[in-house]
Amino acid sequence: MHLAHLPDEAFRQTGLVAMSRIAYQNTPLAIEKIRQGVFVFRSAGGTVTAVAGSDGCAVIDTGYGPREIKSGITRALSQAPNWLINTHWHFDHRDGNQAFVADGARIVAHTKCRIRLSHDQYVHSLEWSVPASPRIAWPTITIDGASAIDVGLETVQLLPQSASHTGGDLAVFLSSSNVLVMGDLFTNGGYPVIDESSGGSLRGMIDALERLTPLVNADTVVVPGHGQVADRHALILFRDMLPDDRKSDPLTDQSTTDAPGNL
Repeated sequence: MHLAHLPDEAFRQTGLVAMSRIAYQNTPLAIEKIRQGVFVFRSAGGTVTAVAGSDGCAVIDTGYGPREIKSGITRALSQAPNWLINTHWHFDHRDGNQAFVADGARIVAHTKCRIRLSHDQYVHSLEWSVPASPRIAWPTITIDGASAIDVGLETVQLLPQSASHTGGDLAVFLSSSNVLVMGDLFTNGGYPVIDESSGGSLRGMIDALERLTPLVNADTVVVPGHGQVADRHALILFRDMLPDDRKSDPLTDQSTTDAPGNL
């Protein structure tokens, strides 16, 4: 979640979801081809990534509602989405779930993401109230361990991370395309939001970055939840910005072999 463009007082008076949707509708949509068959869509909401398949594509996150993203995906890939992957429950990344499901997509997410979407949420630190999503917008396939979807042209690897940005995040690695989609585990050009109200933690965020960075080499495209598409160097700069009192740093010391497992 990246919300610096809207004043906090407006969230409380008008409602965060409503204000964010207004900002989204008035922000130009940028479309970028980052690999053959892989496109990124950026606006005021979370980044959306579309991956071509042999018979329908996979879409990672939706931003605030479908807007022209659905038609943009169709134009870019000449395919309709078969799969919709939610990186986490925050509304700026999954507000369009219902519209994509209505067109036939199946939603995959972390088990804890479904729990959050199916109940009213309140973020105490920011006084944000977010109502439960309609049942049609809930993930129908949930995972707690590493999984994969074969879309024909690409293997979409789903990598659950617990207690990081929220209590249930997914990173997505496209092995053939060498693309890592981070959701809000990575904000390019800003400090992360740690949603402790839904189980997130700074320590868990650092642990997630340390688990995922070995997947990234000099040629990997790294897609953040917010900000410009990036690379390994930008990911390491983001990690180094986070306070960590441990002496060793697996991101810069590739000899480290005891990176912690999922919390």
